[in-house]
Amino acid sequence: MSLSSSKTLSLTWEWAADRAPTGRLLMEVTRIRKEGGGLFGLRKTPSLIDTMPEGHVVTGVVLQGDADVGRPVSLRMPGFEIPDIAAGDRVGLGLIGDETCICMVPVPADLAEEQIEGWLGSFACES
Repeated sequence: MSLSSSKTLSLTWEWAADRAPTGRLLMEVTRIRKEGGGLFGLRKTPSLIDTMPEGHVVTGVVLQGDADVGRPVSLRMPGFEIPDIAAGDRVGLGLIGDETCICMVPVPADLAEEQIEGWLGSFACES
């Protein structure tokens, strides 16, 4: 990914479905918010193809991995797939291609800083 680090990396969500990530990012979470329903609640209409159950937007900043360090990230995903995290936490994102996220895994609390790069290259995406 060679885009400017100032342009937000907008990721879409897909379930892992037994796929292994082709790319990985270490991200510091800056915000988690419930997605709004749009004008007249149209985004919550079940017939819309873009409708996501319990839609949330997780934003953060790339700390390490297959994108420019410091680049803002925005990920739209189902709320029930968000692990127990908060702003300031670090997570690994498993990617397919450049813009599809298939998993979000919190960095283990007991992991030493020097172990993070190895963990980032090996964490598992659960289906």
